[in-house]
Amino acid sequence: MNDIRRSLLKNLLPPLFLVITSSYGLILNNSSCSRKTATAAASKAKTLQVLTKSSSSTTRLFGASSEPPPSNPFVSMLGDLASSILPSSGGVVELNKGLDSSIERATLTSWDDICTKLESLQTTPEERNFRSHVVEQGYGDVGSPLQKMRLYDESNKESDIRITFYRDHASWCPYCQKVWFALEEKRIPYRIEKVNMNCYGSKPREFLQMQPGGQIPVAVIDGRVYGSSNEILSALESEFPKHKSLAPSDGSKARQLLQLEGSLAGAWLGWLRGSGGDSRRYFQDTLDKVDEALSEGGGPFFMGKDVTLVDVQFLSFLERACASMLYFKGFKIRGETDKYPAINRWFDALEDRPSYQITKSDYYTHVWDLPPQLGGCFAEPRGEPYRSVINGNNWELPLKEDDTEPTWGSWAYGDDDSAAKREAVERLSYNHKAIVRF
Repeated sequence: MNDIRRSLLKNLLPPLFLVITSSYGLILNNSSCSRKTATAAASKAKTLQVLTKSSSSTTRLFGASSEPPPSNPFVSMLGDLASSILPSSGGVVELNKGLDSSIERATLTSWDDICTKLESLQTTPEERNFRSHVVEQGYGDVGSPLQKMRLYDESNKESDIRITFYRDHASWCPYCQKVWFALEEKRIPYRIEKVNMNCYGSKPREFLQMQPGGQIPVAVIDGRVYGSSNEILSALESEFPKHKSLAPSDGSKARQLLQLEGSLAGAWLGWLRGSGGDSRRYFQDTLDKVDEALSEGGGPFFMGKDVTLVDVQFLSFLERACASMLYFKGFKIRGETDKYPAINRWFDALEDRPSYQITKSDYYTHVWDLPPQLGGCFAEPRGEPYRSVINGNNWELPLKEDDTEPTWGSWAYGDDDSAAKREAVERLSYNHKAIVRF
């Protein structure tokens, strides 16, 4: 069976990829131009990790005594796909009669053919030059998590970079997100180095010599090491006075709001890692206070019309709370405009900003990366319907829109929905050698 699976990966993965992308609405059938699609495409690509139906029991991922999650969901997906498509009977491999007829009609297609087809449909400079212009040179109004340095536009040179920003590989760290957002909002050129989070692997010796505890984020600014998100945010204000300031105008009010942010973080984690009752009520009461504070600020942001460091501190935990409370507890925040109108307006305003678009993640990513970071999350029965949707347990082809997670909207897709699909194809085809090695 190992030989069969290897043969599948090498010879049949390209046509199967085309069938999957076709069934999921990702087929290359439109040559319209795209605006800003990198973040949305990455989210679309992530959904391919959960094409196979998962177990009806999802709590195995969450409790401290539970079985650990699979180390590589994509490996599991390919393995299950191979088993369903190429069942063995008496040593003979034959197609499963119940497969979608499109798979039966699929012809062998090489990765080169896929790339050639993709190139013929990339009509904008942003798409055609994504690797050279955006990834390698760091240009673009909306950046990419793949970038090694960030210059924004040609007015900045690599020699202008004074910051090396150390963050996690997968963009999961909430504290890294705060710094990342602030750098983008202030448009400060920076270089990126990626290291593992403690819960996902060891750090390089060179990094530990600089940061003995191994915590991230870290920033080296003009040769000086700043070893926490708060230190870095403070340094960005003091060391780059010519860039946009994120300092709140009312220090007293800001301090009160930051105390509320600390209470919210504690309330969220308290309920996320435990059962309902008092922890649920405390979280709801705290969230009500956050919505009230946003309303009183004149909005859409905490201190008024523009973002400040107060918003920077709130955004990571509120983003993760929206995903995790829905998934584990069945408690909805986004979309509940009657209960939390100011919080929803705040997210809407953030999503209009390129600085948030590049750092924002999706529900599926958050609910799977939080348990290993926190040592487990407690799943309650009310969350089961949402877990089923987010995990893809009941997905059918073609996929249908639902309101479980707010749409990524026109800021991601522009006027061309197929642009994000083309970028999803670009990500997978560009990395096809690594995929085949699985």
